[in-house]
Amino acid sequence: MPFKKYSDLPSKLVKNQLSKAYYIWGEEHLLQEEFVNNLQKALAQKTDRAVFYGNGFDIDEFMSTIASMSLFSEEKVTIVKDANKLKAATVKLIVSALGAGNFTPYIIFINPLKLRRDELYSNLLIKTISNIGDVVEFRPLYPNECINFIINEFKNNNKTIAYPDAEYLYQLSGDNLFDIKNEVEKLLLFTKENPKVESKDIFECSGFIKQENIYQFTDVIINNDKRKALELVDNLLNSGSEYFHLYSLLYRTYRKMIMAIDMANKNVPTDTIMKKLRVYDRNFVPKVKKFKMADIVKKMEVLLETELAVKSGKIENPDLRTVIAELI
Repeated sequence: MPFKKYSDLPSKLVKNQLSKAYYIWGEEHLLQEEFVNNLQKALAQKTDRAVFYGNGFDIDEFMSTIASMSLFSEEKVTIVKDANKLKAATVKLIVSALGAGNFTPYIIFINPLKLRRDELYSNLLIKTISNIGDVVEFRPLYPNECINFIINEFKNNNKTIAYPDAEYLYQLSGDNLFDIKNEVEKLLLFTKENPKVESKDIFECSGFIKQENIYQFTDVIINNDKRKALELVDNLLNSGSEYFHLYSLLYRTYRKMIMAIDMANKNVPTDTIMKKLRVYDRNFVPKVKKFKMADIVKKMEVLLETELAVKSGKIENPDLRTVIAELI
């Protein structure tokens, strides 16, 4: 059964080149999101979008949705997230409808997990879609691909960055595209109208954050240990760390927690979560699951707004201890 890799897809999707149905799978979730968004951009402005989830899937509503077009739209995109959670009986009904051609384009099934070869070739839904559309793997990018991703992100925002500087940013950010994109967005704000991003901008905006400090911050945050958090902040500041480096450190820690909760909710194995997030404490995932996603998002928003205010000069001499005391 043939399947494509993300790199095999055209850089710009064109309507007459789109398949009627897609099954996309793999652990590079940011690129999956971008693919779906780019597909929608390739269609008419009046495009109807319907989203279903594998957990709690309503087969009757799905069949009704794919059977006909909306009166007010020119195109339709039907998305099934967490396709790995579809029940076997439900998959048989979907396969029957797709095999008979009883659906309106475009349908996208999204599986956030990495599939073994035997799983890939034995999956009935994947087999069916490979006959009528495309099955696409979204694997994590290799280092050189991450660096080129950084270069293209700046290029898409009318800025340039030299390959060595993009490599420097990659070394600071790690290989998670969500973290990389976050650093790119901060640099876009930081450099303002300057058309070129250089190493000095990267150091001033992102800074060098040691991995052991990330481990320490992660530990005190998930344990709600305010005293140790304040001690850690004092030690880092006394050792020469800048305020905005610590804001980035906190932000990354909360980002890591959100990713862990999201993957745990999708039944990703704990070992896989630990490897992907570079966490070595087996109690990390159980502890993080006790946090509410909405609460963490609010903390991240506060941190990001404060960090940008400091960098823009709106706030001088920030008291990071006060921020920490409020967050933990």
